[in-house]
Amino acid sequence: MDGRIKAFLTPKDLAEALGVSESSLKRWADDGVIRVSRTAGGHRRIALADAIRFARESGLQIEHPAALGLEEVLPARAGGDGPATGTAEALYAAFLRDDWRVARGLIVSAYVAGESVATLCDGAIREALSRAGELWEHGSDGIVIEHRAVDTCLQALSFIRSLIPSAPVTAPAALGAAFANDPYVLPSLVAAVVLAEVGFRDVNLGPTMPTAALVRAVERYAPALVWRTVSIATDVESLRRDLNAMLEKMPAHGRIVLGGRGVPQGVLHLPERVHHLGSMSELGGFARGVLAMRASDATPPAGGADAS
Repeated sequence: MDGRIKAFLTPKDLAEALGVSESSLKRWADDGVIRVSRTAGGHRRIALADAIRFARESGLQIEHPAALGLEEVLPARAGGDGPATGTAEALYAAFLRDDWRVARGLIVSAYVAGESVATLCDGAIREALSRAGELWEHGSDGIVIEHRAVDTCLQALSFIRSLIPSAPVTAPAALGAAFANDPYVLPSLVAAVVLAEVGFRDVNLGPTMPTAALVRAVERYAPALVWRTVSIATDVESLRRDLNAMLEKMPAHGRIVLGGRGVPQGVLHLPERVHHLGSMSELGGFARGVLAMRASDATPPAGGADAS
């Protein structure tokens, strides 16, 4: 093994990784259970993202990650109840040791084993980062640990994003960023990955995004959904002006979602089509509802367009 991640796999690669026979893999591929492409010579090839999606949906464990070139990302499975068990405690311990390889492996393994990005971020990642954040009050070492922990999570979630197949160009766009004075990178990235997993074309503009720039992006992408993360204290009037400026340029049925510990308590009576959500799981559920409503609106009436 050369240690490099394989963008495309042979049935033999994936069979070895999953601990199943190559003949079974080929049968699943030919039956359409696994999405495959063909080389000019007619050989089957499986994109890594499709291989991971198959493993998640089928409940099969990746027994030999080296077969996928993922030995630096996924630890070999050691039995037990799966990588999600005790992830928060193990993740925090890895942060304390600055063992970023183990920490990254824990996060990616939980995703590959079937945990949604939203559940993972609301659970193990949030708990471990919260505990790491408390170390700030103990001095400079605590600050270093917390910053390294955040960087490790960014690496892991960016890798997970690469495993999620891109939505088709016909899929609705979701656009978002952190508030204008908010330098935090992670919350907006998490929102983007959650929305990509649901099925949106995600456009993440990152931290410290001024209102005027985000409004221009809304005009450009015509998103069905805009997210705004607020991780530091923000006054109500500035937030309302920001939201109203975006609403003026949003498509007629577009929605804005708002979240983060910096959202002021006074912002209870939000403008129409703006929703305050309390977790990434709520964001995922809300986004699925938006997609469902759009699909319903696009479905022609029974009997065709000429039905009366």
